[in-house]
Amino acid sequence: MNELAVISCRFLLQHIAELGYIADESLDALGLLVDKSSVLLLDHGTPTLIAFQKMYEKRMSGAAVKAEGHMVAHLSISDLRSAS
Repeated sequence: MNELAVISCRFLLQHIAELGYIADESLDALGLLVDKSSVLLLDHGTPTLIAFQKMYEKRMSGAAVKAEGHMVAHLSISDLRSAS
């Protein structure tokens, strides 16, 4: 996760009572995940170059990384910039 994601999560957790019922709803139930094919899901064992190749092919700037059925990370194009 990048710094903005951490700050956003902290803010949301600090104001969770103000979110009301939506805090317990799924993205799909709230209509925020309109096109499920627009989410790229990678297994944690996917080689890095293959992961970025899939992102390029699907014209996506990020992907969810899962392990044992749970999201464990988010991979994004900005990760390439910070790796150099």
